[in-house]
Amino acid sequence: MTKTCVFSKFGCWLVTFPLCCSLALAQGQTGRLRFQISLAPELGGGVESGRLIVFLSAGGEPQQELKREPGEALHSMWIAAEEIRNLQPGQTVDFDPDRLAWPTGFSNAPRGNYQAMAVLDVNHHYAYNGLNPGDLRSRVLQIKDLDPRRTSSIELVLAERIDSAQIKLPSGSELLDFTSPLLSKFWGRPTHIRGIVVLPPSYAQSVRRYPAVFAVGGFTLDLAQLAAWAPTSLGKGMADRLFPEMIHVVLDESCPGGTHEFADSVNNGPRGRALTEELVPYLESKYRMIGKPGGRLVWGGSSGGWAVLWLQVNYPGTFGGAWVIAPIRQTFATFTEQIYMQIRRKIYTAARMERLERNGYKIGHNRIVCSATMAVSGHHSSRCSVHEGMMAVHSLYSTAIPVPLTLL
Repeated sequence: MTKTCVFSKFGCWLVTFPLCCSLALAQGQTGRLRFQISLAPELGGGVESGRLIVFLSAGGEPQQELKREPGEALHSMWIAAEEIRNLQPGQTVDFDPDRLAWPTGFSNAPRGNYQAMAVLDVNHHYAYNGLNPGDLRSRVLQIKDLDPRRTSSIELVLAERIDSAQIKLPSGSELLDFTSPLLSKFWGRPTHIRGIVVLPPSYAQSVRRYPAVFAVGGFTLDLAQLAAWAPTSLGKGMADRLFPEMIHVVLDESCPGGTHEFADSVNNGPRGRALTEELVPYLESKYRMIGKPGGRLVWGGSSGGWAVLWLQVNYPGTFGGAWVIAPIRQTFATFTEQIYMQIRRKIYTAARMERLERNGYKIGHNRIVCSATMAVSGHHSSRCSVHEGMMAVHSLYSTAIPVPLTLL
């Protein structure tokens, strides 16, 4: 009797153990996809905050890094994100990839083989140019036969910190790192204007003053890219006598989420004022610049062209001239034929401007020169000049409060 009872209990235990395991496994597989994302304790550095981004890719080839890219690869990529505050080393976040996702919630992805990776964007720069120094990431996890509608949670560990890039400049070029009082007051923390200063080849051997050329980089450019380009292109150009000697100040306009374009805005602060009222006087006290509007030129292309146009219209007394190259649209509305014709009536081609000057019309020294692909120029290769006062742009570069183009 006792033997039977022991066997019975043992048998019940044998039956119950696999049954419990099956139930636990089944329960883990019945929910839609979620991620358990933790911060590796060995990283150090204390608590971390930022934008937590998770990538899920159906791409076949194993990848070292997952990222959003244009083309066909984008159609097999799902991206989800949420804001994370004060993540402690060793702490785990229960991440729901259906809450805020593109193109759909992850649970709508078809069953198949996937790769997954997590990024903590600590400076909110990822949308602009991908991983940046200080960001945290996980390794790329290979997931076989994933059914996002019915699966257990997937664990990802933020175990790698992106190192800062060391910027090395040749002789004659210097790193610009200016702490702006205006911007620091606006943000409540030290805020910098950064760039590269390229000095003329004869600067060290002379005592003369030089004109200053301020360049504003376009969208996707950052300080490291400007540092790689400016000394070789501008410094070598002066050394080879391709253009006269000038002091070139190449400005980094990148900021969290994109580019601020040196526009004074409620989102990014008094960027234009900081440039014209603080940075320009600082540079002219440090370097032998002419220090007058006639000795200052500002130029830029794409979003840098937009910035140049904005600066010249809003701060006409700072720069003696502006060269606007292929600027992005100066309004958040689409150019219509009516707007195109309105603007075209206010623009003179370089040839017509010369004819007007020959006939006695005073054009003025403070002009905006546009070239290449500006939408209102009429054709791709044209050059045009906009007379001071002919056209004004009043705009806040703000995703919240767009102000349309104003024509005078």
